[in-house]
Amino acid sequence: MASIVTEDVSRLSYSVCKWSSFTGEYLPSNILENKPHDQKSRWSSETNDPPQFLLLRLAHPAIVHKITFGKYENRHVCNVKKVEVYGGIEEDHLTLLWEGGLQNNSQPETFSLRHTLDGHVFPCNFIKILPLQSWGQSFNFSIWYVEMWGLCSPQVILPAIEWVQQYRNQQAVRLCLKHLRQCDFSEAYEALQKKTRVLLEHPRLSELHQQLVVEGNYVSAEKLMELSAEEKLLDNYVAKQPVKPQWTLLNSKTQQISGKWPYMRGGHQMCFDSENEVLYLFGGWDGSKSLADLWSYDINSAHWHQISSDTSEEGGPSPCSCHKMCFDSVNKKLYVLGHYADGEQQSNADLASPLYRYCIRKGVWSVLSSDTNADGGPQLLYDHQICFDSVTQSLYVFGGRVLMSSNFYVKEMMNEFSGLYAYHCPSNKWSLLRSSIDSCGDLRARMAHSMVFHPVSRRLYILGGQRGRNLLSDLVSYDVESDEVEVLCDGTSSQIPAVGYTLRATLDPVRNQICLLTGLNKHSQDKKVGLYLSLWTYDIAAGKWSCIAHYEQHSNILTWQQPDMPCPRFAHQFVYDHIHQVHYLFGGNPSKDHSHMRLDDLWKLKLFHYTREVLLLRCRYLIRKCRYQELALSDPVEAISFLRNELSSLVDHDNAEESKEFRELTLSLIPSSSNSHENDTSRVWKQRSQVYNQLSLFFPEQMAQPSESLTDLLNI
Repeated sequence: MASIVTEDVSRLSYSVCKWSSFTGEYLPSNILENKPHDQKSRWSSETNDPPQFLLLRLAHPAIVHKITFGKYENRHVCNVKKVEVYGGIEEDHLTLLWEGGLQNNSQPETFSLRHTLDGHVFPCNFIKILPLQSWGQSFNFSIWYVEMWGLCSPQVILPAIEWVQQYRNQQAVRLCLKHLRQCDFSEAYEALQKKTRVLLEHPRLSELHQQLVVEGNYVSAEKLMELSAEEKLLDNYVAKQPVKPQWTLLNSKTQQISGKWPYMRGGHQMCFDSENEVLYLFGGWDGSKSLADLWSYDINSAHWHQISSDTSEEGGPSPCSCHKMCFDSVNKKLYVLGHYADGEQQSNADLASPLYRYCIRKGVWSVLSSDTNADGGPQLLYDHQICFDSVTQSLYVFGGRVLMSSNFYVKEMMNEFSGLYAYHCPSNKWSLLRSSIDSCGDLRARMAHSMVFHPVSRRLYILGGQRGRNLLSDLVSYDVESDEVEVLCDGTSSQIPAVGYTLRATLDPVRNQICLLTGLNKHSQDKKVGLYLSLWTYDIAAGKWSCIAHYEQHSNILTWQQPDMPCPRFAHQFVYDHIHQVHYLFGGNPSKDHSHMRLDDLWKLKLFHYTREVLLLRCRYLIRKCRYQELALSDPVEAISFLRNELSSLVDHDNAEESKEFRELTLSLIPSSSNSHENDTSRVWKQRSQVYNQLSLFFPEQMAQPSESLTDLLNI
């Protein structure tokens, strides 16, 4: 179980006081004992119809810091996949403390609970656990064991309880203030605020309400929103908005028919020259043989050019697949290392590992090493990863499956994978940074992973992969300057990408963000392997994964019915133009069931991030829309002019949703009988208040008025 090292934090005693249901001998009280070997030692709900819950009463009020969920010794279909935890002083007034997911394994999981509010700790008498989803579809919920840790000393609890009472009184006053202001009871509002000295919101929002709602000064309202954006008061809202992907197919039938298009393939390599907007593609497997052709694709002209049909005839690599290629953006050079060898090739005693370099400016191949292992580098590898540091002119190689003669017996499993190497190009010297044996701790040697290099932080980021029969879903960083390893994600959380064989990652050094495109994935919980083309981003500063999109395909490409996005695939290539912030995807295998099928489609991916400018445009639209609706009540002619000259410019008329909303605004010019009982003054106040409420949502929660309304507390 979890060990808490803080001196005053201790394990909390509790009882189960209420529950939604239970089945047979699977009593709620079973969660009090940790018996991972006893299949009957659990609470199991009678149904999975919501809400199902357990209400726990603490022996003493406590500041609850952490909760641990114990599990059965094996995976179980009734294990909880998604769950919420609430807490509070009174059982009818509970606050969300944590929401998330549990892994379907035998390992206990501990989570930190929210225990502060406005910078103050708050105590709980009750903890409520609400399971939302089980790992087995349509199965009831099971919870095996629950343990909680926190503070319960009177010196801490008594002041916390007193503060909570004060906070609740203050929130009650704020709800009253909000209600009085919305109803335009200004005298009562001012009297209550003067008496209690409680502020409804941040002064900036009070000023916005005064200008927009009270005075109807729309120009000042816009300026206040612009000032708030400049002061970064809206950044929290911007950061929470989802990223929207837009795929565009770049295939040209004319080029494909004429043969001026790369053949269908998987297991190839691509690099991107952002300065010149040129994509480079080399090698791969077409379903029957390895390839040795080198291509370039000019983004501006949208044309492929075959640099070489067979690089081995020009001093370059022989036909290969599962090799790796990286790009030196300063000197415009490509580096190629490793390849897969079939059974016949492995039987040869000599499996050398050559390192090639291609000078793009001169169009010349050179062999930097005929055998990297003989020169102090790695043995012949496949499904490894390489990255290039243009500042130090160094090449980093990590992981991959070591190829050797098939008559050579390897006893230790760890020796089948390569460690971490660095190659310094100017001196032509290799350095072993971590051997495969050293890489058994936090930096485990592996294959079929992804690796990117951050030129600013000077770190390698290594994601996922495979080690023997184990599929990895961790994220590890390696500092090339200090030789330090940091585990950023250990793979135990459920809010991470599924483990996969062909992960493809890119790095945006400006946004400090990793983008991950998955391929052939295996869910460790149900052991099913399938094509799940998921798109994820990892915010390095925040340490958080976010899923942007998820596309599934359970059969083959012939059943794919969405022409505006690529079909799920594996053994594809995915590269990033960091200057123009565009991704490119080419080829791959679209089906596990058709071993000879390959793709030759080229896609462009643009990720649209929500920005301050986009939010400000929305704010101006909301404010001017309100102004237009007000004019429509008093001066329809002026309203039409305002609609054309001031509001239309803020609308994306190519966007069907925005265009439709804009056209519907003309309905405001038609008198409505539904609000005949409401005078124009009341209607204007109501419209302005609605816009203000929308604008206040863009500010941090602690700055704004309460999101709840006083009338919501009534049961009628």
